[in-house]
This record gives sequence, C-alpha cells and structure tokens, in this order.
Amino acid sequence: MTSDEVRHDRSFRRLAGITAMASLPLAAGNLLAMFASVHFDMNGMTDPLVLLHAGSSAPALWRLSMVLDIAGYYLLIVPLILLVRGTFRDVGGNWIDLASFCLLAYCVIGAVGRSEEHTSE
Repeated sequence: MTSDEVRHDRSFRRLAGITAMASLPLAAGNLLAMFASVHFDMNGMTDPLVLLHAGSSAPALWRLSMVLDIAGYYLLIVPLILLVRGTFRDVGGNWIDLASFCLLAYCVIGAVGRSEEHTSE
C-alpha cells in the first residue's frame, strides 16, 4: 500500500467515523420530533388518529422527524457500511459483499420511502 493509499484510507476512516457520530444526534432529534408531534403519546406511533388529533403543529414536527430520520438513520451511515466492507472484504469475501449490498439497499429504500412519505403530505 502506497503512502497515498494509506492517507486516503485514513481520511475515509475519519469521514466514516465523523458521519456515524453525526448521525446520533440527528437520530435522537428524529425521535424527539416524532414524539413531540403526538404530544409524547406512545399510542401515536401505532394509531394514526393520534397524529391527526394532535393539532396544527403536528405536521411540521412530523415532517422534521422524517428529514432527521433520513439523515440520522440512512444517509450518514453509508460511509460506515463502505468502511466495514473494505475492512473485512479479505476475510469475508462474498458474504461481506452481500451484507454490504443489503445494508446499502436498506439505506436507499429507507431514504426514498421517507422522502416519498415527506412529499406526499
């Protein structure tokens, strides 16, 4: 491995770590906004009528929770998935490729699904 590859690998590891850490407060913000939109009523997670009866501030908070969901749970985790794939590729071979592909598909489908939910409101 050349010094450029080592430097590039180190910078990608740093990027993956920073984005993974940055996803934590966004994911927590998602939960907070989601629960705030239904006035912290736990039934609001399974009963859509609770959200409908939550008042005029609920849609804006719910939309915010969806945006934070996309960033906190899906998009910012992609570099970490790629880093894990690159790190364990020699050990796990095709199994690591399959797991990485499935995780990336999960991230893309989840982000698209949340953005569709966000735009359809």
